[in-house]
Amino acid sequence: MKTTINALIFLIGFTYNLKAQSSSQAKQIRSQKDATTKLQELQIKLNLSDQQKDSLYSIFFNQNILADSIKSPGVINNPVKKLQFSSLIKKGNLRIDSLLNPAQKQLYIQWRQERRLSAKKN
Repeated sequence: MKTTINALIFLIGFTYNLKAQSSSQAKQIRSQKDATTKLQELQIKLNLSDQQKDSLYSIFFNQNILADSIKSPGVINNPVKKLQFSSLIKKGNLRIDSLLNPAQKQLYIQWRQERRLSAKKN
């Protein structure tokens, strides 16, 4: 009886761990895809150097990962979470601004505005 209970507890813990890992992996894959999509769009629009591509991918990927960690169900209207998210985006944009030349910055601003408009339509 005790062995059966221990085995059951082990299986429940193992299953929970697998679900947590698959959720984490799914978020990471989603973050990678989103960063890649953004980078592909920007490469076409801005003609980025290899160094700029690497840096922008890192920024977008890290923003996505951090945004996922900030967001959690039931606290979307939490002012602290909104402030954290806003700060995250501002820091990322400052880093991006430091990577781009003036012409690229203008095109990047246009690209961001286009994405916002597109997101509002959907």
